[in-house]
Amino acid sequence: MAIETLRPNAAGSEESITDSTSGAGNHWQDVDDVSPDNDTTRVTNTTTGYLRDLYRLPASSGSGTINFIKIYFRIHMSLSSQYIYAKPSLKSNSTVTDGSAVRFTGNWATFSQQWNTNPADSNAWEWADINALEIGINIRCDDASYAYCS
Repeated sequence: MAIETLRPNAAGSEESITDSTSGAGNHWQDVDDVSPDNDTTRVTNTTTGYLRDLYRLPASSGSGTINFIKIYFRIHMSLSSQYIYAKPSLKSNSTVTDGSAVRFTGNWATFSQQWNTNPADSNAWEWADINALEIGINIRCDDASYAYCS
């Protein structure tokens, strides 16, 4: 089974996260790292409500059966006495789906969530789905802390 890794390559249809090291319209550049750079490039939510960014992906070069897609996300928080919450997000067709929330405290850590079928139609993934897919992150923080994603 071949595995293809696709990283964000452009802004998607939603950019709600309050801050980023690359600025408005360029949040995708803060989460496209091959190797994590943590605080060098990141998006930051400074509010207690969930905020989401979605990012476009390059066209896939894959073929054959798609068994699943998996979204990886790397998060950190500013205060170890508080918590942040993060959910991977995807947009397929016009349907935006958030994954399960991760409650986290501490230094940088990587998480992932897998979708075996397309949540927009509950069918197996097709290459057209992958080529139109947007992925992202939905994060929030407790009072007095910041939620970071790199």
